[in-house]
Amino acid sequence: MDDSTFDKMLNRLMKQDFSVGTDAFRDNLLERCKDVLGTDGSRIDDDDLDMLAAAGDAFSQLSHDPRKS
Repeated sequence: MDDSTFDKMLNRLMKQDFSVGTDAFRDNLLERCKDVLGTDGSRIDDDDLDMLAAAGDAFSQLSHDPRKS
């Protein structure tokens, strides 16, 4: 791929809105965060939620989920 083709593709991608259709993911993530924190979410700071979202699910990599025991 030459530089011109790459630049055109990059510009096209930069104009796209990748947040479309992520509402279900966001809502699921919020529910998981509330479950982990044991709260209704009213006292969770947005920065804390961002950090939890970035961290992902620590139990997803385990063969046995201790939360389901």
